[in-house]
Amino acid sequence: MASVIRLDSGRFTAAAPLSRTDGLDLHVVGLDAVDGTPVLDMKPYPREFGPREAVVQPEWADEPTRRYYRTPDG
Repeated sequence: MASVIRLDSGRFTAAAPLSRTDGLDLHVVGLDAVDGTPVLDMKPYPREFGPREAVVQPEWADEPTRRYYRTPDG
């Protein structure tokens, strides 16, 4: 499993899996940002900092995001 890092652009903070490094470049997957968006800060995101229990949300919240993370071939 890839490491997860926390990214901060100054306007938003997000966590994304680190897929690889290339010199000083970090490559992440699944980050909802425009390619080339500057990242001002990054730090590890230990799983202990995340929710301790399963995240629960109302059923109505599933519908708008159901296809959001679908891959182009799926």
